[in-house]
Amino acid sequence: MFKSFHRQSPVETILQILWSEPKVSRQAGCDKAKCLELNTRLAMWRTVIRRIHATNSVGWDEYIPLWQALKLQARYNSSLFSSHGINHSMCIAYYMCILMKDIEALSMNVALWAALLHDVGYSEYELCQRPENCDEMKGRLTPFVGEHDSATGIRSDIYRNNKFLHAKLGANMVQHLLRTSPRLFKPNDVQRIVNAISDHNADSPAPTRYDPSQDGTFMSIHNYCVERKYCPAIFEERPLLTLLRLADNLDISRSRLTIEQQSPALVSYQRWLHKHGDASDVSKRTEWERLCGLFGLIGNKMLADMLFEKSTPDEFKFTYSCWILQWVTVGDWTMSRLVLNVELYRPSIGSLSFENNFKEGLFQFHRLYSALQSIRVKGALIDVWVNIVGKQYRLEQLLEFENYTEMIK
Repeated sequence: MFKSFHRQSPVETILQILWSEPKVSRQAGCDKAKCLELNTRLAMWRTVIRRIHATNSVGWDEYIPLWQALKLQARYNSSLFSSHGINHSMCIAYYMCILMKDIEALSMNVALWAALLHDVGYSEYELCQRPENCDEMKGRLTPFVGEHDSATGIRSDIYRNNKFLHAKLGANMVQHLLRTSPRLFKPNDVQRIVNAISDHNADSPAPTRYDPSQDGTFMSIHNYCVERKYCPAIFEERPLLTLLRLADNLDISRSRLTIEQQSPALVSYQRWLHKHGDASDVSKRTEWERLCGLFGLIGNKMLADMLFEKSTPDEFKFTYSCWILQWVTVGDWTMSRLVLNVELYRPSIGSLSFENNFKEGLFQFHRLYSALQSIRVKGALIDVWVNIVGKQYRLEQLLEFENYTEMIK
């Protein structure tokens, strides 16, 4: 008797490859690799993978090394930042599908792969942040970036302030992968992808500099300094960079947060710390334990405790401004004009409502506005409108309001 096998589609095969990393299922919003049929994240993932397969220039299996890089990104997704795991990459690719409407200056396949791979550098940026896993990380990273046994990782005391490096690290990784898989893209497209990934976060004139002799070394950067220089995104000159930067700044809702970051206890604590920045360590611990007792903890207790210990007075605006946004979707897009539809999360805890944290709740829109200042289409800024609480506002108008009451007049 011959055993019969169920033949899987390439989409399901790619999902199984990703699923071999346990953290992927959590980033898909699933419980221990078991997903509900109506899981909206997973439906979006399937849509992205289908579009990728439909536009690939060679067999889908030849792209497996790129999917493996995304799996590594999911594994080493730091809990200290809003998530840069695989769901974020899928969201950016999904936004790219929308932004590519009627765009003929760019290949859809090139745009989607650049979106998917734009943050793979975070896996190397995490190198040796847990010394006990340092050798294991080097072993996992070697096929993607090449071997360099003496790499130390960046110093932990400057880890938060130098994450701009993930763009250069990601560009190095993608260039290494595509050099070993030359059939996937034309040489010119390889350079477009690598350059877009390298410059996707260069939207600020603020000076940033990394010196390996002082800051610690990476496997792909260990003998030269890196400066992030301001790089405007002019659509007519660099359409891929323009759309990638725009898409990257649209993923600003609750899905960017880990389960632990979404905990009302943690968000409430960060709000308290925001108002009591000079509190003693004893007062901080007392307040944290009180809030944990009041609301309970969600997710991994060890990770939640680490987030408590690492929280700063400024942390609240970063966390809360994603936490309070249930959805942000594109309502209309015509290259010169972008309309965003925003649905607010409605917490049962009054102190965490949008009305009571108006300025902090708009922080992600301030970041979006700042990034948009680096983008030009036909010499002009993109005209952005936001639909929120039943009204429509120009983005710059929304950011001028002092409080919620003034906004809804």
